Amino acid sequence: MRLAPNLPEAHLVVAERLIEEDEDYERPRDEIAKAEGASPNNPYVFWFRASIDSRQGRWEESAKNLERAATLEPRSPQLLLDLAQSYLALRRFRLAEQTYDRIIGLKPDDPSLKIYKAYLFTFGEIRSEFTTARDQLNRKVEESPDEPDLLSALRHS
Repeated sequence: MRLAPNLPEAHLVVAERLIEEDEDYERPRDEIAKAEGASPNNPYVFWFRASIDSRQGRWEESAKNLERAATLEPRSPQLLLDLAQSYLALRRFRLAEQTYDRIIGLKPDDPSLKIYKAYLFTFGEIRSEFTTARDQLNRKVEESPDEPDLLSALRHS
């Protein structure tokens, strides 16, 4: 911060530290606002703001901030995972499913993503589609019989 205190990235680093260390979120919000003023299209501005919102149970605001961040950084699997979690908290299962599909498109060889998506089918609104998810898991296990994450997920389904 001493070398370039006005850089948006410096404010975001300070905000990130404050978010992790403190439960008073006004100071990190101030740092995020400073970063946004200098770099209004920085996806981390919205991502960090969403992090605070979710910690405060403000899921609607968190989702909106993550949606904005995802438009600015559409190929970040971790950002999209956070967005899917916000949708789950809001019980927007179809949006969560679509978001998992986006992530799977980015990382098609990651079996855990398919498990996260299959988890959606345990919720009441889409439970009728659980059979489809279970069939998908069975096929994946047949394709990769030694994959421990898949076997574990199947046992708990």
